[in-house]
Amino acid sequence: WFVFLFNWQPFSLWCVLIAVAIFNDHNVPGIYPRWVGYLNLWAAVFFVPAGLVGFFKQGLFAWNGLGAFWIPFFVFFGWIVAMTVMAFRATTRLSAWDSAVAALRGPLGGLGQEEV
Repeated sequence: WFVFLFNWQPFSLWCVLIAVAIFNDHNVPGIYPRWVGYLNLWAAVFFVPAGLVGFFKQGLFAWNGLGAFWIPFFVFFGWIVAMTVMAFRATTRLSAWDSAVAALRGPLGGLGQEEV
């Protein structure tokens, strides 16, 4: 379990960078809703106690404790499910937007059409 719990730093950094990207997205509507950015920040915070398993043998932060194993476990897999669902929604929305833009440009994609 230690191999999976000690590498919380890259996952927390990954979540923070995703949150920064979501908060800096100025598209209307944004690719991801703002609550997904806050979800990423909270996930990054809840991954931190996983690094404490090397310092405790029993209790809340032990290798089988609620704070160091079970909370990061459920947060990680909840985060995976939420990000997967939101990524599929964003992909569908962007695909529909691309189709609408292509339909407005016409069959040649706007090439060869002269303005009158």
